[in-house]
Amino acid sequence: MDILKYIDRLRDFVTPERYDLLCRKLGLRTSYIAVVLENVHHEQNISAVMRTCECLGIQNLYIIENSNRHSEHPTISRGADKWLTIHRFNQHDDNTPACIEHLRLKGYRIVATTPHDDASLLPPMPGFGAGFSLPERSDSLYNFDITKGPVAIFIGSERVGISRHVVDAADDFITIPMVGFTESLNLSVTAAIVVAHLRRQLEQLPDDVRDSLPAKASLTTDERNDILVEWLLNSIRNADLVAQRIKQEIG
Repeated sequence: MDILKYIDRLRDFVTPERYDLLCRKLGLRTSYIAVVLENVHHEQNISAVMRTCECLGIQNLYIIENSNRHSEHPTISRGADKWLTIHRFNQHDDNTPACIEHLRLKGYRIVATTPHDDASLLPPMPGFGAGFSLPERSDSLYNFDITKGPVAIFIGSERVGISRHVVDAADDFITIPMVGFTESLNLSVTAAIVVAHLRRQLEQLPDDVRDSLPAKASLTTDERNDILVEWLLNSIRNADLVAQRIKQEIG
């Protein structure tokens, strides 16, 4: 099927203003930064991260469901899932290795969030992961180099944080500097802080640096077309019937 013809026909079913809005928002999307949630327990947290990703233009959200299966919480997500590309890994008892391999094949650096930057803190602190020590190469979020390649930001579960698989596979560890007594952030807040900072860092790169990145900061043409189709269908009443009729017409 000719996807450009398909898009051209679908746009007949939305107003010109709606089509222009979709195209403008699409131009602000990026796949250079992806967010990965590993076995998060509460759907409220997943939905809050969805909303953060959508608001900040992060198109790809990966959800690893090992012992938990979730759907979005509509009151919190506010429909954000309609505009994201959500990848769920839930076919096995332990789906983290498959997700890591998938991201590697797509050229992502595996970047794990950790609450501490002091490798001497033993035993492991709650929220990181029981049974193994903290990473020795964690760095402040504010020193992170976004220009080294696309990043997949791993955020672990509420109780034990990231798994041993992520610790072993990670190319980088980042921590959010904290000066209070609690030294603990809700995972959705962590996602918001990390993504907002990295997105801003990406936007502030000089044009020549952005052009020399290992991968484009903006979406590829194929990604844009695929997403635009989904967004148009999300904007059309009786989209399944419309899509079926158009596909029959254009072959």
